Amino acid sequence: MTPDRTAQLLAPLAQPGELIAAKYRVERVVAIGGMGVVLAARNEDLDQKVAIKILRQDALANQEAVTRFLREARTAARLSGEHVARVFDVGTTETGVPFMVMEFLTGLDLQQVIDTHGPLSIQDAVDYVLQALEAVAEAHAAGVVHRDIKPSNLFLAEHADGTRHIKVLDFGISKGQGLDSPAEPGLTSTKQVMGSPGYMSPEQMMAPRTVDGRADVWSFGVLLYTLVTGEPPFQGETVAAVMANILHQPVPRLRDKRSDAPATLERIVSRCLERDVSERYANVGKLAQALEPLGSSFAKLSTSRIQSAIGAASPAGQTLLNSRAAEDSDRLSGASWSHTSNRRRSRRRLLVAAGVAALLTSAAGAGVWLVASVRVAPQAPSAAVSQKPERAAVDALGPQSPAAAPGAPAATASATAEASSPAAPPVPAPSAAPTGSAAADARPKATASGAPLKPGHPPRPPRSISEDEMLRSRH
Repeated sequence: MTPDRTAQLLAPLAQPGELIAAKYRVERVVAIGGMGVVLAARNEDLDQKVAIKILRQDALANQEAVTRFLREARTAARLSGEHVARVFDVGTTETGVPFMVMEFLTGLDLQQVIDTHGPLSIQDAVDYVLQALEAVAEAHAAGVVHRDIKPSNLFLAEHADGTRHIKVLDFGISKGQGLDSPAEPGLTSTKQVMGSPGYMSPEQMMAPRTVDGRADVWSFGVLLYTLVTGEPPFQGETVAAVMANILHQPVPRLRDKRSDAPATLERIVSRCLERDVSERYANVGKLAQALEPLGSSFAKLSTSRIQSAIGAASPAGQTLLNSRAAEDSDRLSGASWSHTSNRRRSRRRLLVAAGVAALLTSAAGAGVWLVASVRVAPQAPSAAVSQKPERAAVDALGPQSPAAAPGAPAATASATAEASSPAAPPVPAPSAAPTGSAAADARPKATASGAPLKPGHPPRPPRSISEDEMLRSRH
């Protein structure tokens, strides 16, 4: 992207050198997405580096984008766990542009880890997922469903003391009790699908207004499969093909792709990926309990925190965790997507899948996916994040492209968010976690000495790379 184009997208927003809210000095543009911009800035009062998310100038007239941005801020404010990115401030610039100030994280997201080093070890994958489950359990307890769990939304943050742990990003498309009001009809209407197609549950594709926490359980199943095999279970050359496979094709067996995976893990993944929601784990706490024996010594602490979060659920969270996610009552009343209650819907679902294949055309290249009456907004990963030397992520309200170079369209659909202030001592990440300076486009198959590279145990890269290189590697 040329400097002139960058300036055009920002003006009259915050330019490098300008001061936001009388204390945040903008240093530079880190990345530009389809509808948002991430700026590196410094809090001059505290001498603290931060990331600031704002909407692009050409998105300010889009009321849905503004509403989603504000909803992201509200969701962030409701969560306080250490595994969600902290939000320090929310407000508007002197020119009336909404902004959100977040912590500036250093590290890599798990998609970059996989792309760089291949599949994770079983123990690392389980530990990272358990940490992510802590964040999602807190969200569920507050009545919020994430709806976009995937490797690129799990950020392996590296701290000054060398410890690393997972931060869950992108709550911008989350669905919550009381968050969707008549003033926001477009955000979760039945004419929209929000999420990343390869990680979305069947019910999220077809009836997004009715999803509960078990939609996230499905996504965690896809996530686990992806982390230990290096690729998602449902694939296809087009988004339509991926969605049709999710709706109708048998779930691939985990151990066909990863022979050393424990049979227990295969059973856990298979249960997460039950199309009948009543057959999945009733909530993320049940999933965490099943995973705990496969994790490290820190797994028990994560599971304990998850159970505590569920136990402290708000009334809205209790509704989400218990009433709608109780397996026994669902079997009696008929859960949406159950095999018994949906026999008469099978033909309709098949027709919708055919509609996906027929209507998901070149319009996707223009930023619009037509899925029968469903509109899916393209998305790229987001967060106030940094890759060594540093990287701040884009507001994922649209396709992402780095500020310094054109970007390719994202292969996902949705939006964003972060949140948090630490509430408990950090859970140390496994010692084998990758360093933040690893280049996402490098795919080492052996160590510098020529020894085979074991899954989940990547060597430290021999050099650091520039941020522009790192950003380009994402596209």
